[in-house]
Amino acid sequence: MAFTMKVSESEKIIDRWIDQAAEIIETMTGTRPDNDSLLYELADCEWIICGGFSEDEEELIDMAAALRQLSYIVERTIENIRAEQED
Repeated sequence: MAFTMKVSESEKIIDRWIDQAAEIIETMTGTRPDNDSLLYELADCEWIICGGFSEDEEELIDMAAALRQLSYIVERTIENIRAEQED
């Protein structure tokens, strides 16, 4: 069973996750990505929207899937920055 939250309720948590992701990337590479770029990448993962709606018809986000995907985004971003730094 997925851990879901309404989009509006998840915003503060996801913003905090994005800040932490940017800090990790900066620590690992010396380059801090723009928080908005990380958020846009996460938002492009439409499958984190679990297809359900709350009782007031607001979309629900699978928070576990969102966190997993953000972890992949962090790993990929670190790899890309390091590859650029080597060139």
